[in-house]
Amino acid sequence: MEYQDLNRRSRGVQLLSNGTLVIKAALPELGGQYMCEASNGVGAGVSAVVTLGVHLPPDLELKSSQTMVRRGSPQTLECQALGDMPITITWQRDSSQPAFHLNSR
Repeated sequence: MEYQDLNRRSRGVQLLSNGTLVIKAALPELGGQYMCEASNGVGAGVSAVVTLGVHLPPDLELKSSQTMVRRGSPQTLECQALGDMPITITWQRDSSQPAFHLNSR
């Protein structure tokens, strides 16, 4: 694997004088493997690899927040969730409305 050098001006990260790498805002594009190397001219240098994974909370994509349908016609309500799996989608109905309404004739 090939690594890019990070310096004090690298976007989204800050390198402190003690060697600590600070990620200012963990974004998905900053996820991946980071290698830390240390050397002091005595013997061989050493390195370690740290893998950073960035978790994404669920986000909903709704085509429309309001829809109308002709009485008796089928209707599909779509709710697409994006984010880290597993994601559970639960539908609920406004409880102030009756679940079924029957017309007396």
